[in-house]
Amino acid sequence: PVAIFIAVHEVQVGQSGVTLKQLVDACSACFDRPDVFTPQVLATALQQMVEFTPLPLLFMRTLMQAETAAPQLKDFTLGLLRTLLNRQVWKMDSKIWDGFLRSLRRAAPQSYPLMIELPAPTLADALDKFPAMREGLVAFASNPAVAPTVPKPVAAILFN
Repeated sequence: PVAIFIAVHEVQVGQSGVTLKQLVDACSACFDRPDVFTPQVLATALQQMVEFTPLPLLFMRTLMQAETAAPQLKDFTLGLLRTLLNRQVWKMDSKIWDGFLRSLRRAAPQSYPLMIELPAPTLADALDKFPAMREGLVAFASNPAVAPTVPKPVAAILFN
């Protein structure tokens, strides 16, 4: 099942006439079989795919679907988001970056430590896209245990 799930993600839109809708449907068909595509299978496949360059087009969508289908993967998916942060996800395809931001928003407040690790200009762009995240992030960064660890350029974005 891991190999099948990864193979679906490796198909390129337009390859042999495959459409984006067909790829989405193929992924959905996997999620419709939780007896085969178990949380462990999903986690193993996602762990392998997070290292791909470039990331599969549907990676972020799949990550969010996996978390919805198997809520016990929430901490695991936060780890994948950290891996993407370390890989400078903001420099990747805009669809991947937007999906990353949506994932951070869905994972809030657990994702706040990741958010304050973004470079200040990147965080500013993220907060422009999702302004509702600012309030919770500011509260997190204001915590006396956290405040000393917030980089000065990030603090300038949050508190000005």
